[in-house]
Amino acid sequence: MIAYPVAITFDAAAGVFVVLAPGLPGGTQADTQAQARLHAVDYLLTAMEGCIAAGEPIPEPPEVAGMTLIPLPALEGAKVALYRAMTAKGMDASDLADALGRPLGHVRKLLDFDQRSSFADLDRALAALGKRLVVDSLDAAD
Repeated sequence: MIAYPVAITFDAAAGVFVVLAPGLPGGTQADTQAQARLHAVDYLLTAMEGCIAAGEPIPEPPEVAGMTLIPLPALEGAKVALYRAMTAKGMDASDLADALGRPLGHVRKLLDFDQRSSFADLDRALAALGKRLVVDSLDAAD
């Protein structure tokens, strides 16, 4: 599971809750703190999609005390783990496709948050990079 810390603060002048994540561009806002937590997931995924599209690394989540931890959905978390492993090895999508013996489109789909991928395919891709996929469960948030 991948989770990122976010700062959720109230902007009294604007009357909204603002969400920012250290190391990631942009932010989001919401009318309530509960909405801010929900919007935080979309904000994190959008920022990470931007990193992938630009070929830039997705930063590791920093350990910051006092921030709200927002877990990524399992599938998108697995895609982020794959992208991180790929870039850590200095590989791009074409290199991974060659290593897997699969078409480039297959790897692009594995990295695209808008495309459904199987955990088995993600696990095989991670294995080609010397990693393995581990799934965990958490208690539901209150």
